[in-house]
Amino acid sequence: SRGRALDLVNQKTEQLEYQALHDTLTGLPNRALLLDRIQHAIARQQRDPSGVAVLFVDLDNFKAINDTLGHAAGDEYLKAAAGRLSATLRSSDTVGRLGGDEFIVLVEEPDLLGGPKLVAQRIIDMFAEPIQVGGIATPVSCSIGIAFSRGESPEELIHNADVAMYRAKASGRKRYVMFEPDMADSLADRINLEWDLGSALGNGELTLVYQPTFDLRTEETTGVEALLRWNHPGRGPVGPTEFIPIAEDSGLIVPIGPWVLDTACAQAAEWTRQGYPVRMAFNVSAVQLDDESLVDDV
Repeated sequence: SRGRALDLVNQKTEQLEYQALHDTLTGLPNRALLLDRIQHAIARQQRDPSGVAVLFVDLDNFKAINDTLGHAAGDEYLKAAAGRLSATLRSSDTVGRLGGDEFIVLVEEPDLLGGPKLVAQRIIDMFAEPIQVGGIATPVSCSIGIAFSRGESPEELIHNADVAMYRAKASGRKRYVMFEPDMADSLADRINLEWDLGSALGNGELTLVYQPTFDLRTEETTGVEALLRWNHPGRGPVGPTEFIPIAEDSGLIVPIGPWVLDTACAQAAEWTRQGYPVRMAFNVSAVQLDDESLVDDV
């Protein structure tokens, strides 16, 4: 009886230890276990000439899966993605789930010049095949940031890989990017711009300019296109190629869009009252097309 009791205690202890160190959805190592393994890899690096690299893998279209198919389908999608990652990597590599649709891959090997890149490309190629979710072939892709250990803490190494992953997203997704120290400054600048853009509309910093369109045969004006501009109080004019992607990624384009429509239509009505009827065009973001209020706004 005593022996059975001790066995039950040991089994329960092992279960609790496993649950504390593994993700409940995918069964992969969780953040705590990942940090521990990265710490041990860095310690081994100091004794041996082997290198350590962290790959930060982020699924590109996971939010759309949750929004369109529901959270249950999203969980199924994550489990399938985790299974593919585990099957694709080498036995010497460690893969874990950091949270949400974010995964970490730990690579240890002497040749870090090519190894992590090959692993990253293999992951990208593996995700080229759609994942079946509820009988629906769902497209999947990922963006990957790679950071090499140079004596940082595990948290700093993951952060560096995260910064590189954001650069991969901004560069078009479905690719990997190596971390460079100046990327951290660029990311901080982008975050600051996003914060400022959140209050730009209420502060009256956004304006429209109107670019005329012409009939090339008659050289007559056929209308105008409304173009959004941002006059930042500290930076001065911020180009649309810089702030429009931020507005789309952050969702700020959704409240900005109706303001553009309303302002452009008011200007067209004013020109019409002055005897200059004009055909007005304005741009609509793909993000706005996912918003059901667009039709009512128009």
